Amino acid sequence: MIRFARYVAVQAATYGLDMGLFLVLFALAGQGAVASNVAAKVAAGVFAFLAHRYITFEAAREGRQARQAVLYVALWSLNVPLSTGLLALFLFTGFPAVIAKVLADVVCIGLNYWVSRNFIFVGSVGSVGSVGSVGPRTPAACPASACPACGAEMHPQCSWVLRCRNCSFMASTLQPGSGRGVAGLRSLRLRNFETILDRLGELLPLKGASLLEVGCAAGWFLECALRRGMLVQGIEPEPDLADEASIRRLSIGAGFFPQALDRHSRYNVIVFNDVFEHLPEPADAIAEVERRLEPGGLAVLNLPSSEGVMFRTARLLNRLGIVAPYERLWQKGMDSPHVTYFNSHNLQSFVERRTALRLEYAGRLAALSRHGLWRRISSSWPRAASTVAFPVAWCASFVLDWCPSDIQLAIFRKEAAPVDAEGGPARPSRFDETVSAAVSGQQDGS
Repeated sequence: MIRFARYVAVQAATYGLDMGLFLVLFALAGQGAVASNVAAKVAAGVFAFLAHRYITFEAAREGRQARQAVLYVALWSLNVPLSTGLLALFLFTGFPAVIAKVLADVVCIGLNYWVSRNFIFVGSVGSVGSVGSVGPRTPAACPASACPACGAEMHPQCSWVLRCRNCSFMASTLQPGSGRGVAGLRSLRLRNFETILDRLGELLPLKGASLLEVGCAAGWFLECALRRGMLVQGIEPEPDLADEASIRRLSIGAGFFPQALDRHSRYNVIVFNDVFEHLPEPADAIAEVERRLEPGGLAVLNLPSSEGVMFRTARLLNRLGIVAPYERLWQKGMDSPHVTYFNSHNLQSFVERRTALRLEYAGRLAALSRHGLWRRISSSWPRAASTVAFPVAWCASFVLDWCPSDIQLAIFRKEAAPVDAEGGPARPSRFDETVSAAVSGQQDGS
């Protein structure tokens, strides 16, 4: 960890020198953005080599200075044209020069670290620690099993992740837990919740429809649904969160799905917001969802996607030895880690293979919001890593809407609803006493 902190400090100083020279040449001296970038990169490269060699890795004592110098110069001879080419590309697409340079540099950061660590300062880099642990990984030890989405054989990807080579479904051996949410997500989630309700409104009348949210936390989604006239109920395994939501006159039961429900309860809509990926037995859960939906009812799954650009980047970095981003996306070491990772294709296969539910809508949701971003990152990363991750995430937030999303939304329907005399869907007929009481209380309080 100490050596990683040194690396971060040197990289921060290097980038400060790089950006400072760029601004001096571009903004004050009137040089072109591309020429200014080349000059700044060369000067920063010389500084970085000397600083890493003497401070980060103490490699000057190893007696291989000439070899290290040649390799590091070779790295920067590739880095300069790569950064400059990306800068030119971002300028061409209309980005301001400073933002274009930041974006181009972000792409190069991971490459520089991995090459330096594995090929240049190899004498002492083996002990470099990262946030979460960069270094030699233990051999894969997960037992193979059948993929629940397609039935093919699962194969170990690392010591705690299995992956299906046929459909790309992924599962971890991490211990499930109820856990609490990550700070700084309120703005992002409220925006996504309104998007979900917009899509639901296109598929069935919301006013008067009964809705159950599994793992409702403090009840933000339930409040949004209640404002649209839905009759809402939630269950939450954390009693203090359930109590917090109940104070706001929301009907929240403390416990797990489906044990916390009356065995006869039925709903028009059942929603999992950032919950389904935490379930230890998702096959049992989706079968229970089908059983508890009224005819024509909808199951809503809002969950992370392994097709997202952030997940794919983290997975690549993990294979290169930088494990922290990958472990963070799985929430490894947190109270409630992810047990599964789906993409849009294997999620549909998983649900339709195990139930009679059929996909009605598939789309994307926002994965990053600048509002609350620092709080979100700093709540789950050490401060040194947060300082590095925050500007990268901030810059990425401007372009993520153009990339494959890391959050997917899938809505499945249970058999066609009966048609009434006017040609519209008939209202559901089966409600248990718990839901009826909750509905009456919500109507009285609205």
